[in-house]
Amino acid sequence: MLIIGDSEFSEAGDAGRVIAQAQTDPSVARSSTDCAAQDAQQVPAAGSLYVLQCEMAVVSPKVAAVVGSGASTTCAIVLLWDSATKLCTVAHLDGSDTEGTLRAMLEPHDPTHALQLHLGGSYADENGKGAELLLEILQPLLLAPARVILM
Repeated sequence: MLIIGDSEFSEAGDAGRVIAQAQTDPSVARSSTDCAAQDAQQVPAAGSLYVLQCEMAVVSPKVAAVVGSGASTTCAIVLLWDSATKLCTVAHLDGSDTEGTLRAMLEPHDPTHALQLHLGGSYADENGKGAELLLEILQPLLLAPARVILM
């Protein structure tokens, strides 16, 4: 189930409605604006984890305090975070086995806990690759047993 503000989506065909809701939801707009307004920060390599294109990682606070990726044009950076257990899964997706990667990202999380979903990249390119990837990402999350909250 995917949650945006007060709206819940859990049907296979809801991806288009999710995108429309995300584009008009004030909390998503505020979160996006706040993220974009932050200055880039250099972080020490120790305690950091950088995920490259087509990679996925499961991270506990004992492994890394900072996780990230970069250079995501039509690619997307997907981060699922459980605030109760502090477990994080992060991936840099380019459309190669998106569904399998998202299943692997959801697997280590307790399905009774709500997960925060943070998305980055996947811009609106003229060939529609970014939009296509976004739909591929949303589909497994709509059907996930956990409550996934778009931040």
